[in-house]
Amino acid sequence: MSVLSLIIVFSFFSGITVFLGGLCSAYFDAHVQSLKKKAHWVHISTSFGAGIIISAVAFVLIPKGMAVL
Repeated sequence: MSVLSLIIVFSFFSGITVFLGGLCSAYFDAHVQSLKKKAHWVHISTSFGAGIIISAVAFVLIPKGMAVL
């Protein structure tokens, strides 16, 4: 798999979690009355997206920067 393909895949997965977090937020706002449960699920999806972005930086940008040094 080329580097460009990996960047596209990582970007897709990090972006889709933002969309899924919005869907979860809308669902929990309409159907779940517990604020604690709402916050829990929205935080899970946001954390997953952040983890994908951090891993993309770690696997793609850091090795290229180290090669330049």
